[in-house]
Order: sequence, then structure tokens, then C-alpha cells
Amino acid sequence: IAGCVGGTLSAWNTPFEVARIESQSVIMGTTGKDGNGDDDGRQKGKTLVGTMCGIVEERGVGGLYAGLVPRAAQSCYQTIFLVCVPRLLQSL
Repeated sequence: IAGCVGGTLSAWNTPFEVARIESQSVIMGTTGKDGNGDDDGRQKGKTLVGTMCGIVEERGVGGLYAGLVPRAAQSCYQTIFLVCVPRLLQSL
């Protein structure tokens, strides 16, 4: 049970991951002279806080936690089967 709880708690940084993915998708979609980027193709991006505020304005606070349940479930699964099970098998 502790392995599952620990794996689930490892999803604490989900809001930062959502903001990172949002920033990357904006950069990939608008670079160069056609978008908001510089002439050399670099994006004039928002800061992390600016991106997070934009997500909250568009989708609400829950938007920062998009994908939390699947991520927590995956972390729980990985912790159980990659940490706990080998330790149990080792003790046999």
C-alpha cells in the first residue's frame, strides 16, 4: 500500500507539467514571422507563471490538473511493479 501511495504522490508536479506542455505546444504552433516569434524562429514565450495564469483563465484551476488521475494511476502501477514486486521476489 505504501508503494501505491508513494507512486500516487509523485504526481504532485502535474500543474507544472501541464504548463510545460502548453508552452511547448504554443511554441511549435507559432514560430517565425507568421506567429509571435522572432525573425530567427524563436518564440517570444510567456513565463511559467504567465502560462499557468493563462490556463486558469481559459479552463479554470482544474485545467492545471488535466491528466492527474491517469498520471497518478501510472505512477502507482510503476511503483508497485518496478519497486515492490522485485523486493518481494527477492525476499523469497
